[in-house]
Amino acid sequence: MQIRNIFPASLILCGVIVIYAGCKPSIFDVVKVVGKVPLGASRDKVINVLVDAYGEKYPEKRNEYAPLMPAHVSSGLKQSMVNLYKLFKADNYAYVYPTNLFNNISSVEYADEIDLIAELEGEGIADFFILYDSKTNYIGLFAGTTR
Repeated sequence: MQIRNIFPASLILCGVIVIYAGCKPSIFDVVKVVGKVPLGASRDKVINVLVDAYGEKYPEKRNEYAPLMPAHVSSGLKQSMVNLYKLFKADNYAYVYPTNLFNNISSVEYADEIDLIAELEGEGIADFFILYDSKTNYIGLFAGTTR
């Protein structure tokens, strides 16, 4: 009688493990990965760190964590980042590195938007930007979520 109860419970546990294994990493996990990259590193170095961290588990989602080309950051997007930071900070989670990044926002020329974060699924707002100067050297990151 007890063996019959164990089998359905085992199936449910296996299902939960499979679903969890397919999930994207949290914004906190991606911050930790990118946070290991020293400021001033090349964009190639940043992308290699992301590929090393996520390439094996998410090979089909490479464009979500390692975009081919960075986007040029307009003055409007720079202002949006500052406004989003205020929203995220008030609502749930905001991370800026280095902490004075927005004091030197004019030095931001390019960005990679990272979409491989769990908080982009479902309700709420989430953003993750890796920021570069005019020579595509890593100068900081901005991440936040309302979830």
